[in-house]
Amino acid sequence: MFCDFKRLVLFVIILLTLVGCVGVDSKTYYAGYYDQKLFDQRLAASKSTLSQQELLDETKLAEQGNAKAQLLVGLYYLTGSPSPVIADLVKAIYWVRRSAQQGNPDGQRWLGSLYRFGIGVPQDSSQELFWYTKAAESGDHIAQNILGFKYFYGVGVSYDNNRALEFWKKSANSGNVTAKTHLDNYYKQLQEQNNR
Repeated sequence: MFCDFKRLVLFVIILLTLVGCVGVDSKTYYAGYYDQKLFDQRLAASKSTLSQQELLDETKLAEQGNAKAQLLVGLYYLTGSPSPVIADLVKAIYWVRRSAQQGNPDGQRWLGSLYRFGIGVPQDSSQELFWYTKAAESGDHIAQNILGFKYFYGVGVSYDNNRALEFWKKSANSGNVTAKTHLDNYYKQLQEQNNR
């Protein structure tokens, strides 16, 4: 009986959170989730600094099946490094996809993000979820945090508090500060609700 009461309280907290009554506006979170500025910032941070010779060397490795080199070459073409003029989305998607298909968690996360924002591929929430899940299962803490968010707020998936907390805990245990913040806020709200 006590366990059922705790579940009921937790359900009410989550429900109130989703409709914005506990200080979290889910519409704002949802809109922010698809804000391409965040992706652009991550992309700029990963901008390749390969010289032409290094690009040739990495491309040879990529052609031989090296998943990390495939991602590096893909990001090179995605960022248009060293000059935005040579950005080539077709080549970028090709190499990022090959990296992801070989099981590179970074490649899987990047491919999920490309589907999330519809960059070089159609915006596709099922492909986004598929690739983020692959990356998270491989231990990628960023993908774990993203999935925690998606399940907690029901963004493109059915709301699932247990899965959200599971992903956030894994991500936080890997040192992801954002996931730790999400967990801290969740438990703080739960504690405040219990104290009322």
